[in-house]
Amino acid sequence: MRPVMFETAPASRNDSRRALLDELGRCDIVVLLLGEEYGERTERDVSATEDEFNEAVARSIPVIALVQDIERSPEQDAFVARVRGTWRDGRFAPEFTSSADVGFAVVSALNAWRQRGASSEHQTAALERARTLAVGSGRAGQSHSGSKVRVVLAPVAGRVLIDAVMLGEAGLADNLGMSIRTSGLIGHDMAMTHRLTADGVEFEAASARGFERLHFLVAKDGTILAEGAVSGTGVLGSSVIEAPRVRRVIEQSCAFARDAWGRIDRRDDIRALAATVAVPDASMKVYSDSEFTGSSLSMGNMFGSPPVVVAPDPPLAARREELGTSEFVERLAAEVRQAFVLAGRSR
Repeated sequence: MRPVMFETAPASRNDSRRALLDELGRCDIVVLLLGEEYGERTERDVSATEDEFNEAVARSIPVIALVQDIERSPEQDAFVARVRGTWRDGRFAPEFTSSADVGFAVVSALNAWRQRGASSEHQTAALERARTLAVGSGRAGQSHSGSKVRVVLAPVAGRVLIDAVMLGEAGLADNLGMSIRTSGLIGHDMAMTHRLTADGVEFEAASARGFERLHFLVAKDGTILAEGAVSGTGVLGSSVIEAPRVRRVIEQSCAFARDAWGRIDRRDDIRALAATVAVPDASMKVYSDSEFTGSSLSMGNMFGSPPVVVAPDPPLAARREELGTSEFVERLAAEVRQAFVLAGRSR
């Protein structure tokens, strides 16, 4: 966050009040510290501080108010009462003691505001980002190479996490690649390459014979895309999606995301996320609740089935603390199963 203060504003040919309030209008949030004195009244019969407060309210800019625990002037007491307002319509304005604890109070309040999402706009963007990347990544699976699922985890951060400076750091791509390997998503017998793109760092892993190809992305906005093999065994195993393998890939993708975010989210911006799972070539696949080792399989009706199944759709909104928990994994896995059951493509 960037603090905007009147003391650091550049010189302006506008009058002080207009220059100040125009600067305030470009801010996302206002922190109001209320101390002992009300301040000198201006020609508008209010202090400059109350003028700022009124401008923020008029522009619908959120205001965080903190009140010093000190004996206040009568005018300041009246202003505090106006800021706090009524129980139903007023603002919660906790107290601070002095310069020793006001910094902590401000940081706590701003973090709480940010963790609530600042606005629903960022959450809506994350939900759309997760779905778009799951459906439109342009990486449809190959039916002859088996079944795979694609897990997308999009943070509700609203900012770039991997900037040009971080991209230029030696070892970043290698460290992210190690996060993929340690998660268990690919075996050590698979070769992996990476490249920098406009969206972030992309990885591709291939088996020795090249039949199995898995793709991964750590995007600049922190979005994680991961793929994992979920095929059954036997003659027709490549056409089967096994439930135990789906759960395992979701768990491994969560582990990959946790490790990757630990490397790139250096300001702890990610507090919430949108999650979904995609199945490429879904019209050629059957979902199985258990391991499949048979030699015969009823494919059901392939016609009318979407080429890519996305579940849940819209994506699941969750807190970062939920990532990888049993409830989180089971919810995503259950959504995938339900999509195939409703399509009549489960066994």
